Amino acid sequence: MSASVSRLVPRSGSFFEALAAYRAGAIGTCLSALHSLDSVEADLLRSRAYLRLGDARAARESLLCTEPVRNRDRGEMALLSAVASFRLGHDDTASDLFRDAFVFGISSLDIALETEIEFYKGLALFARGDLHEARASCERGLEMASGSASRHNVGATIPLEHIESRLEELLGLIAAAQGRFGTWLIHARSALHLLDTCGVRDVWQEAFALKNLTILARDFDVAGDAEIVAERAPSFAWTKDLCRVEFATLEALGWSAALRGQCVDALGHFRQADVSASTSAEHIIVGMNRAVFAREAGHRAQLIEEVRYATKLARDFDWESAPGDTRYGLLTLAQVAAPLETSTAREMLDRHTAIRNAIDPTFVARIEPGTQAEEAYTNGIVLRAEGRVAASAERLRTAFETWGAIGFEWRAARAALELIELDAGDVFRIAVRREINRRPNSVFSTRARLVA
Repeated sequence: MSASVSRLVPRSGSFFEALAAYRAGAIGTCLSALHSLDSVEADLLRSRAYLRLGDARAARESLLCTEPVRNRDRGEMALLSAVASFRLGHDDTASDLFRDAFVFGISSLDIALETEIEFYKGLALFARGDLHEARASCERGLEMASGSASRHNVGATIPLEHIESRLEELLGLIAAAQGRFGTWLIHARSALHLLDTCGVRDVWQEAFALKNLTILARDFDVAGDAEIVAERAPSFAWTKDLCRVEFATLEALGWSAALRGQCVDALGHFRQADVSASTSAEHIIVGMNRAVFAREAGHRAQLIEEVRYATKLARDFDWESAPGDTRYGLLTLAQVAAPLETSTAREMLDRHTAIRNAIDPTFVARIEPGTQAEEAYTNGIVLRAEGRVAASAERLRTAFETWGAIGFEWRAARAALELIELDAGDVFRIAVRREINRRPNSVFSTRARLVA
């Protein structure tokens, strides 16, 4: 009996193909191209690729058999090993490796390596909550970069401008954690500008820079920044490895359009975000966005259906494993469900409160005041639905004051709107009237006019 024979063809690639894929945000393709390559530069790039995918163990193991000769390569190996060890929770090992990286970095006279060491040290300090030292590390890195005569060396694996951009991003996160969101916006713009002016493109890093700027454009309702991203996002070279970044960018763009009354555009952005969604948490977020539009337009049947479908998804999803900061999907579901199904809203809020797995330490949402205001606002909405008016007003005031203090005016106005309906005082009516004047066509403007 004859049988078909499959020929096994070994995967092959070149370092330059792998590097091109790495910079294009196609990390799986990068790793495939590196599969049969045995060199120090291939091992270092392989480790970087695994770090981008969030696989710290594989990143560290990629370097176990690496035997660099040059001090520059020894420094990079120590640095990447330190980053992987820190992400695995091996703090003492990471500290020793950061020290080795620093010594080899100085010996190599490589400013880009020294600057990148400062970035990753700053990121580790940020994750530990040491914001003062994290900021100092970033500022040292930028000072090193500004004094470099080789800043335009586009032949380097990681161009200096890319590292500077990451330092600007991290400085922005530090500012946000301290409640200085206006400063975060300045750093976010600078981070994207540095990438745009570099002769080497990195799609992965550019995607994160676009996402950060979009989120800030939404929260501050900065039309100019939102328009810049809206022009770039549809034709941006998104990859499957960047689907979560794409989702966050498009979802934020939707709200920027909604605040200006561009509801069709907003729903279009939400639809595209839903296409890029990779988890139930993200599908719930989009569903609740659509539910808000349905509620404000008086489409009660659609509102009810969206809430019921999202509730089913939420009950079946493992929220302890929700990526990034997408666990806030439970808060949005609780907010929208509260007037319809109060017990469901309470269930979702309690489920959010019960999550024990900490948010990724590189996400500012774990400590910044805007997140705390969102939690207070959700508590206020659910308590109001339960008839606990005094407790509701207290939480809503907290949300109003916190959002107002950091400059999130339209969010503060949403809390004020609830407080007006609770007859909490004229100060909130004034805030809503001011919001109507500033954003007369906002998706929330119809309801606001009824009480202002």
